[in-house]
Amino acid sequence: MAVKGRTYDEVWRAAISVVGHNLSISAGTNRERGEIQAEGGTSRLLPGEAAVGVFIRPANTPSEQYTVEVVSRKRGVVPLTGKNWEQTIIDGLKAELKL
Repeated sequence: MAVKGRTYDEVWRAAISVVGHNLSISAGTNRERGEIQAEGGTSRLLPGEAAVGVFIRPANTPSEQYTVEVVSRKRGVVPLTGKNWEQTIIDGLKAELKL
């Protein structure tokens, strides 16, 4: 997803807000590298079924355009369970940034 007309701080805050609203943000999150790591499950009984990474490039640098990539990987022995969070996070970012 391309984001124009926003600062890195705006994109970072929006990404943290959207990811934090939907998933549990992991300790590996790093603002300087533009990386948000999170986990999500389909229920409280199945936490951590999905590993989600949000990558903002260029990281922590003024730019006319930022690229936000969302990667969602299912975990576990049953590949049919778990949600793909990519579109949910992208849609949330578009709404948060009013794009």
